[in-house]
Amino acid sequence: MAMKKKASVKKNRDKGNAEQELDEPQADKAESADQLTEEEQEEKDGAEPADSQAVEVTSLLPEEMQKLVQEKEQQYDRLLRLQADFDNYRKRIQKEQANLIRYGAENALREILPVIDNVERAVESARKHDDSNSQLREGIELILSQFLNALEKLGVQPIEAVGQPFDPNKHDALLHVHAPDSMEGLVVEEVRKGYYLHDKVLRPAQVTVGTSQPVQESGPTAEEGT
Repeated sequence: MAMKKKASVKKNRDKGNAEQELDEPQADKAESADQLTEEEQEEKDGAEPADSQAVEVTSLLPEEMQKLVQEKEQQYDRLLRLQADFDNYRKRIQKEQANLIRYGAENALREILPVIDNVERAVESARKHDDSNSQLREGIELILSQFLNALEKLGVQPIEAVGQPFDPNKHDALLHVHAPDSMEGLVVEEVRKGYYLHDKVLRPAQVTVGTSQPVQESGPTAEEGT
């Protein structure tokens, strides 16, 4: 009897295990089905805002749509203006930097020009006196030549004056002298040489201008003579 009872208990236990194994796949299927349902629900929930936005856009009144279009055009126009202002600012800075490089030595060169004037006077004086020391004259001429070559490398060029029409932008008229009709308005004499710095007048030339009109010379008046 004891043996039969043990066999019956073992049989019932095996049967219960088999039923449990059969129930587990069904439970897994139920869980996966629940997961799919949850994922589908999440997709639905995620799609609802887009649908609601579309409904909001399409539900705008014509006046509201027109207002949005105007605001968009204003923002775009403001962006274009800002970009144009930035481009102008960039070009202006580049031009200022280029001018600084090109004309940065203007003040220093203007201070050197009187030295050049004095050296030229010394050379002219030495040439007038042939009995002077020729070696000294040659040395001064060499210094003057080196000065002029250095100025030329820096962009300094002399201004043409004698025989040229008088131009107040580059000539400074000191005197008007009576001259033939062919010299009317032309530079007759250069008193002090002028120079360009590239395309800019560094120093105007001091000149004497010819005129066909009679020029009254300054002198004591009749009242002063009496």
